[in-house]
Amino acid sequence: MAVKPEVILGDITTLDVDVIVNAANPSLLVVAE
Repeated sequence: MAVKPEVILGDITTLDVDVIVNAANPSLLVVAE
């Protein structure tokens, strides 16, 4: 499954998503192969 990152401007509490990640936190960084 390919990862498709998106940049969203708006209220993140209204998004229908499974997870929201703060990419500024290096411990949450995942490298896709």
